[in-house]
Amino acid sequence: MGEDEWLELAYRDRTWVTQLDGDLVENARGTVSGTPTSSSMSPGLVVWMLEIARISEGDRVLEVGTGTGYSTALLCHRLGSEAVASVECDPVVAGRARGALTGAGYAPALVVGDGLGHYERNAGYDRLIASCSVRHIPIPWVWQLRDGGTITTPMSGWMCGDAFVHLTLGAGSTASGRFLAEDIHFMTTRSHGPPPMAPPYLTGGEVRESRVDPWTLPQNEVSAGFPTID
Repeated sequence: MGEDEWLELAYRDRTWVTQLDGDLVENARGTVSGTPTSSSMSPGLVVWMLEIARISEGDRVLEVGTGTGYSTALLCHRLGSEAVASVECDPVVAGRARGALTGAGYAPALVVGDGLGHYERNAGYDRLIASCSVRHIPIPWVWQLRDGGTITTPMSGWMCGDAFVHLTLGAGSTASGRFLAEDIHFMTTRSHGPPPMAPPYLTGGEVRESRVDPWTLPQNEVSAGFPTID
């Protein structure tokens, strides 16, 4: 594949899976299959998420999930490399992103580690952006923001429910905000994935009668709208 074809693929507004079960797709030969473990988001989605996060001149940004480094590069181009830090849990993915960013002339702070934890360097960020889905907001994210700083992240549950939130750090180290109208699905961060299931069925458990009458369940009302997260 020539350079022009690679560029056409890179800028096509599609999400590309770049890793399956921990192996980079680019190293595969022939037909590939497996569970996606890393991907490159579509350019339109990357830019839209940066707009939702309200990135502006002078902001310092912590990105969780470097991936291919595409969104990291856009942040560096907009804010300058010195204002951007990005954390990636997979050393192979992180190494490839570092090479791509260096080749493009950018030098952000790149960290190999758990992005759900506390990255102390330059803490007091204006914006924290996650390019992976989480089941809940990690408390260390709040610690890394300045007062009034924001968290922008997709969220996913084990039952395939998706949400997208934009939170602002307030008094007492609490972050609050609303679910956005748009639901987007990002790859779930690895430590927040569902537990493994025993194939083909879960077996060996004890069968017993339920102590809850199932007919009571439909009587419970479910509220709708946009709840506040505290």
